[in-house]
Amino acid sequence: MRFLFQKSHTDFGVTLPVIVSIGTLLVEYKFIDVCIRIWDFCHNTGDDKFSFLSCSTYVYMKKVLWSFSYDCPNFAKAAYKNKSFIERCMSEFDLPELSVDNLKDQKCFDAVKATMAILQNMARNFHPVSSLIRRNGGLAKILKYYTYNDSGLKNTVIFTVTYCITENQNNKVLADENQFHDNDNGLMTEEQVRTEDEMLIWAIKVALQDLYDLPTPWDDRGGNILYFLLAVNCMYLKNNLPAIVSIGTLMVEYKFIDVCIRIWDFCHNTTDEKFMFISSKTYQNMKYVLWNFSDTCLDLAKAAFQNKTFIRRCMGEFDLPVLNVEHLTDESHIKEVEATFNILKNMMRNFLPVSCLVRCKGDLEKISKYQTINELKVETYVFMALANYISDEENMLMLASENQFLDDDNELLAEDRRRSEDEMMIRAVEVALQDLYDLPTPWDDAGEQILVFLDWIYTKYRKKNSHVIIFIGDLMVEYKYIDVCIRVWDFCHVTKDEKFKFLTCPAYQYMKNLFLNFSDDCLNLAKAAYENKIFIECCMSEFDLTELRIDNLTNEKRIRAVEATVCTLVNMTRHFHPISSLIRCNGGLKKILNYCDHDKLVLKTLAIMAAAHCITEEENDKIMAGKNVISFIVERLKNALNNPICMMSLAHADTSISFSTTELVIGLDKLASNESNKKSIVELNALSLLKRMLGPTSPSEQVQAASDCVWTLSFHPDNKDKIRQEPGLLESVHRILSDPNTESKIKFSCEGIIFNVKRSQPESEEMKKTPRKGKHVMISYQWNKQPTILKLRDYLKKIGFETWVDVDKMKKSILDEMAHAVEDAEVVVIAMTDDYKNSNNCRTEAEYAYKRKKPIIPLLLEPGYDPKGWLGALLGMTLYIDLSNDDDCEEKFHDVEERIMTEIQTPGSITTVDAPDACPPVAQSPTVTSIKSWTSSDVRSWAEKNGIADIELVMSNFNGTDLYQLHKLMKKCQDLYYNALRSDHSLTLTQMGRLTEALENLI
Repeated sequence: MRFLFQKSHTDFGVTLPVIVSIGTLLVEYKFIDVCIRIWDFCHNTGDDKFSFLSCSTYVYMKKVLWSFSYDCPNFAKAAYKNKSFIERCMSEFDLPELSVDNLKDQKCFDAVKATMAILQNMARNFHPVSSLIRRNGGLAKILKYYTYNDSGLKNTVIFTVTYCITENQNNKVLADENQFHDNDNGLMTEEQVRTEDEMLIWAIKVALQDLYDLPTPWDDRGGNILYFLLAVNCMYLKNNLPAIVSIGTLMVEYKFIDVCIRIWDFCHNTTDEKFMFISSKTYQNMKYVLWNFSDTCLDLAKAAFQNKTFIRRCMGEFDLPVLNVEHLTDESHIKEVEATFNILKNMMRNFLPVSCLVRCKGDLEKISKYQTINELKVETYVFMALANYISDEENMLMLASENQFLDDDNELLAEDRRRSEDEMMIRAVEVALQDLYDLPTPWDDAGEQILVFLDWIYTKYRKKNSHVIIFIGDLMVEYKYIDVCIRVWDFCHVTKDEKFKFLTCPAYQYMKNLFLNFSDDCLNLAKAAYENKIFIECCMSEFDLTELRIDNLTNEKRIRAVEATVCTLVNMTRHFHPISSLIRCNGGLKKILNYCDHDKLVLKTLAIMAAAHCITEEENDKIMAGKNVISFIVERLKNALNNPICMMSLAHADTSISFSTTELVIGLDKLASNESNKKSIVELNALSLLKRMLGPTSPSEQVQAASDCVWTLSFHPDNKDKIRQEPGLLESVHRILSDPNTESKIKFSCEGIIFNVKRSQPESEEMKKTPRKGKHVMISYQWNKQPTILKLRDYLKKIGFETWVDVDKMKKSILDEMAHAVEDAEVVVIAMTDDYKNSNNCRTEAEYAYKRKKPIIPLLLEPGYDPKGWLGALLGMTLYIDLSNDDDCEEKFHDVEERIMTEIQTPGSITTVDAPDACPPVAQSPTVTSIKSWTSSDVRSWAEKNGIADIELVMSNFNGTDLYQLHKLMKKCQDLYYNALRSDHSLTLTQMGRLTEALENLI
């Protein structure tokens, strides 16, 4: 052992290949097995001479391992394959002799440091070793040694932890090549992950305090701590953004900005080459830590603004001769400038007042010169856009003095100033949109700069002010952004210039991303796209391109192009459903669904969500067959809800798809418009997932989506009992209803659930015995048609009818008011549209009216609309009154009046109100007695007056009694009535309609 140790020191740094070769020989001759035998004996012997703390053989064995593991990857691979070795190493940290309290003994200290160095070397050389180290909370065991006051040991702890943490702690670690796959790699439990996270946060606090206390934080000790912070950022960046934000707040608390300034000053003024800012590893680590954490941490940007020295240090770099544009030929110099740019950009994006410090003293001009450097071009566009689109007057208002951004009590940016800043940005957006529209070639560099600026604006406001986002979306409509998109689209799809082709042109990519982002919130943008149908046609045309066929999606650019287009279509359809008709043209939905077969989960999810938002009930069974769409969405939702970070932060459902839990449930809700889908969704146990989203800590967006979906599902008769039986579901609904802070829309959906489930029970005998006497005309409609309905209401009131319309009568519970309105109605008028059919509220009203056997008069308010699904089934073949033409709509109100009078049978049974401008009473229809006395000749005369004299049935066979009985059959049993006319008398559909209308006007 001593010989091997001496050999490693003899050859180290002189003939490194020899060290690697000896390490390979050690593997070949099973040195790891020898080490395990020595390890076991020295830890279990009762002989003090051979105890692991005193045995010289054992000590040299560890020194050999330490030395050769530093350079030999094969050594680390062998240790990984023989897992017993790593387990022996980790077991030492549980020994009482090696606890932190006992490290004052040099032997104990050396034993811990050697073991940790061995683990560090192996994890560095072969990362899968880290999965074995982290078993059973191993990382936490290592971190506890960070409290020991020895810089060397602290360095070793930091590096060991750095090499062991990964982007996702609980992911399976696959080694190089499948032979190293660990079928039982000891994934940590959720509790162990949480414990490890807590230990890491604790270690970060200690590390930040140590960094602040270091007299020379620019040396190796400071560099190691900074490297540790970088590793932690990489670990949490994708799977736990709140942890990144929390660490950023800790950095502010432990005055990290002050440390940065000290390092900055020393490294710019020292003459020692090792520590100069271009060559110092510590300095580079410091800037990368700032770059990474400033991306998400608002508090870090605020702290930098308060400590203005920091921003001045950043801006001072642009005055250095070594970083002048003409000297940026060295990669290290370019990276230096790039890092500074990104730090400033991140801080400005998160806290705009930083920009006043960036722009003062002509510093914006210093930045602009770097546009000539290709690598920095994109990074400077944000700054240049601000310079181009903020006028001198606005600039003076904003930059009057640095103190403008400080209140008298030194607080940051008062509310009125923040509002002024928002107004200034809106004005800048207007100028930018106008310039973009005026550009003859918006796909070139000038257009790209404007688009980058708009993208920056979206990033600034997307989280904190959705109203501004919507307002900017309206401005995009006003300044014809869609026309610009079409121009860019057309050029980039037909040009032969590779620079501007749709897969390579940056302006095209920004244009698509902007539309994708703003379409997520902006209804008017979707409406404008529908009106300018060319835009939708452009989107759909991409699915016919050879490059974007599913079998040609071989690189990320092509996949991203399809994803962006489909996601844009989903966003717009979610806001404005008529767009779905344009998507479905020429088999468009089938083209999108082809991408369901792609391996990438994001693309598959997008295609399925597009289907959910666009498919009709008639298409459902034909197009969705074999796609397993519902089960796919339910599975994605389940994955999302099993991710606590997703529930806490409204993040995406998981790291692999681009839809949140809310969006997934909205997709399910759309699919549930089909009756068979309602049943399938419940059979796939979706109710238990929706119940979890109704929890007291769930964000309101999730509660809204979940309650809407449960309400939709509750319309299927087979689902009502399952909703009652789902543990905790109705309890959650009642809790939401009883909470005074519940938003009105959520409360309304919850009332709908209770209404459907409770009122679906059979009526009590008492209710049957004491029906309510009708006293008004109830009008059920969807709010998009409110102007027409209010005109009809006013007409009916004017002629003396009492009406019930929701805008007049709502007081407390909306659905309770509606139920009483139905129960008290003599007639229910239904205003049919596709929106009416897709509204849970409207369906609740219509089905309750049908259940209470109220006469229903359908009005057609949408040209060419043919009611399908539940609405078609509910109305049967009841003839409607067409009010879809706005030009003659009011002229047909008289037809509505006549139908109401016909339905109530006995004139005057509806309560009338005094109306000074009331019309003369309508002439009474013939009475039942007089009709029964009619002869066949009287019936023929009646038929001629009503334009149905060509129907032989009436002309030749019927007298007054027969005619009355046919009328009675029509009123009491419509199915039998229509079957008799069709089968017994061979009437066509047109003839049946004309006869039915005449019979409805008979009495």
